[in-house]
Amino acid sequence: MTTRFSKILGFGVLLGITVGCSAVRNLPEDSILLRKNTVIVDNQAAVDTVANIVQPKPNNRFLGIPFGLLLYQSAKDSTDFAFNNWLTKKPRRQKRMNTIWSEKQVKKMKAYKSGFQAWKRKTGEAPVLSDSISTTINAQKLKAFFSNEGYFNAAVKTTASTKKRNAAVNYNISTNTPYYIDSVQANIQSPVLDSIYMANKVKSKLKQGDRFRTTAFEQERNRLSALFRNAGVYPFQLNSIDFSVGVDSTGTDYRLPVQLNIRNYIENQEGNPVPKEYKISKMNTVAVFLGKA
Repeated sequence: MTTRFSKILGFGVLLGITVGCSAVRNLPEDSILLRKNTVIVDNQAAVDTVANIVQPKPNNRFLGIPFGLLLYQSAKDSTDFAFNNWLTKKPRRQKRMNTIWSEKQVKKMKAYKSGFQAWKRKTGEAPVLSDSISTTINAQKLKAFFSNEGYFNAAVKTTASTKKRNAAVNYNISTNTPYYIDSVQANIQSPVLDSIYMANKVKSKLKQGDRFRTTAFEQERNRLSALFRNAGVYPFQLNSIDFSVGVDSTGTDYRLPVQLNIRNYIENQEGNPVPKEYKISKMNTVAVFLGKA
């Protein structure tokens, strides 16, 4: 049983090598097939959230064989021309075909061949190629991701190895020391908003000692916007909120002081922008009398 399995496995490996060569042979000249992406973060394999940043993904394989790619590459161009050429190449062939089948049936054969080639392209996978531009863009995306997670000094090193027109691209990331939120101060121009903010400060998404994450700042903006509107501050404008972050120019202090800024809103009066202080809107009471008809 073991010997039989070994033979099957060996045949599969041999088939995979043979098929891999044929897949590359069908590529455009000077093109390189992307075989593998590897993402390493601080000497550890990256989690899916990070690994999935790298695009595109190589063609799917089963037992090392890119079946989808091979199906796509097997589709032939100019099927209609090839069929017509085959049909008219020998004078008797077209006559014989029209004798056995009707002209309508022959046209259906032609349409079937064309449709089958289209199905191959739709169902299969186009070749995923390796190129330096995609690698550079991926490196920039990875650096931006870690910067948004507080790793402002993260470094991304890329290497690519090519063998028989198959490329393996490696992304090696060193996160380095992360930055943290130090203190959080508020500069709010409207006394009403300041009072509401202080009463609900405990629910803030920005906490001293937390790692600096841009998503936390976005969540805090949305929280405050909903808080003020629910308190009757209307119309509250989300763009009234921004943040100031103090960064140590020496690069030795990894604690960042944060200031929340909430400006007065701008009202357009006769074409002129006029700052207006946010206040709680008052609703007019309307009495509705329901009488018998």
